[in-house]
Amino acid sequence: MQTDNSGQIFSILYRPEKHDGVENVNNNVHNYVVRTEEPFQNLARKEKFAGITATDVATGAFKRFRFDRILAVNTMK
Repeated sequence: MQTDNSGQIFSILYRPEKHDGVENVNNNVHNYVVRTEEPFQNLARKEKFAGITATDVATGAFKRFRFDRILAVNTMK
């Protein structure tokens, strides 16, 4: 059984490959508060379920989070 969490707000602790368009050479970890949208595929890497898309609650910016870079996820109320 799958749960549809679309539209739910989460706090995501994430180690991005890039942050604000800049390569994350120091592997810094960032916290994002986002409203989830839907899962995404990475066709170049042949991954059918690579992560989730979300909207940053503070800025409205569209974000994508790869599962292999997510460190923690907490539900916000």
